[in-house]
Amino acid sequence: MSQGVGAPQGPLSYLEIGCGNGLTANIVAAANPDVDVTGVDFNPAHVRQARALAEAAGTRNVRFLERSFQDLAGDDTLPGFDVIALHGVYSWVSAANRGHICEIIRKNLKPGGIVYISYNAYPGWSAGATLQRLLRDGGALGGGSVVQQLQRGLGLAGRLRELNATFFTANPEAGRVLDVLGNLSANYLAHEYLNRDWNAFYFSDIARELGEAKVVFGASANLAQHADLLNFTDDQRKLLASIPDVTVRELVRDTLLNTSFRRDIFVRGAGVPARSVQRELWNAQRFVLLQDPADVPRKITAQVGEVTLNADVYEPVLATLARGPQTLGELMRDEAVSRLAWEQAAEALLFLVILGVVQIALPADGEAKRAVRTKAINAAIVARIRAGENIHAFASPVTGSGISVDGLSQLFLAAHWTGEADKVGYVLAQLKEKGQVLRKDGSAVEGDEAARAHLQEALGAFEDKTIRLLQRVGVV
Repeated sequence: MSQGVGAPQGPLSYLEIGCGNGLTANIVAAANPDVDVTGVDFNPAHVRQARALAEAAGTRNVRFLERSFQDLAGDDTLPGFDVIALHGVYSWVSAANRGHICEIIRKNLKPGGIVYISYNAYPGWSAGATLQRLLRDGGALGGGSVVQQLQRGLGLAGRLRELNATFFTANPEAGRVLDVLGNLSANYLAHEYLNRDWNAFYFSDIARELGEAKVVFGASANLAQHADLLNFTDDQRKLLASIPDVTVRELVRDTLLNTSFRRDIFVRGAGVPARSVQRELWNAQRFVLLQDPADVPRKITAQVGEVTLNADVYEPVLATLARGPQTLGELMRDEAVSRLAWEQAAEALLFLVILGVVQIALPADGEAKRAVRTKAINAAIVARIRAGENIHAFASPVTGSGISVDGLSQLFLAAHWTGEADKVGYVLAQLKEKGQVLRKDGSAVEGDEAARAHLQEALGAFEDKTIRLLQRVGVV
């Protein structure tokens, strides 16, 4: 639940639209045996990869369909779904395909079901939208490879800035964005900037289009958006509270924050549980600490300035969570935490989740069964990493979701998983085989000796902290 909106409970059916190579759908299925997962993608190569990963892991509660949005919208044989998810897809498809997506939701989302949708958003993309058009249309002049088009588009935008184009003088942020773009990978830039059907949306656009699918806005899926005390001044909160219309209020929130990417939950006929029921759900919710308490920052820089965590509240909560995953009810039975008001402990947990220090976890019941399944898919993921793929997430039986790791950590994990004696040598060989340049403080590391020294330092950090985190969430 979020902001009091009820969510589906019990065994669930889950549809991911535009599932790509199926990593997310496979992880969700492996880590949640009671969820029936369907992934759909138009690209046959993606579907083949997704099915191969499911087969390698022996995951039986997931299937992958090769369908267009139009085909899926016209399929009357699909079962109803409790959850329909689409990450980013809505920003990169045509208006006609957005209509097909809304029809899929209208026909197949169960009453009480939820839609997760993420998309590029205005006003944060206001300057970026012009850069996107310059890169796409300017880069297309003369054709050539994707890299050539990107170079041509970036060159055109850079030349306009040199010539003091009024767009850049009136939008200083655009110049800063342009500087960042030059350091991003060609794959990311091509996906984000060269797509012919690229779109950004105001929240009202999304609310109107999804309204045709008979769903309404429930809450932001970005928990940081719920931290109003950190995001807004007193006067800004008063302004927001004075706006009765949710669509206008979300527009004002986005304007105050200059939001460039939204993650939203829409619901079909979901009710609001009674306050007593909400408290019971909170007490039963389990949480897992993702960092050692000593590494958790005690001062946070927020929109409203620097915020210091109240030691009397956060120290006992962190110390108790360090002993292992706990429900809020279990936390409140700890002697030190029990001195706090229930609202203080609940607010502290929510804030720690927002910071990424704590993650929501599944119930302890069934974790052993989930661990067998996640071990199988993680072994399949490691095999793909050893074969040269870059996969930055592993399945957790504790959280029921993926745990992200950085590029070096995935290689060290692969070496750890398979018992490599010389982990540094293994990672160095992998980097060379992939043609990847090892960097330290932004500069390339030259020579094998220097590379080994840097990797040895990175291995120390991995074994000291990362591996302990992965053990805490059941990945290893």
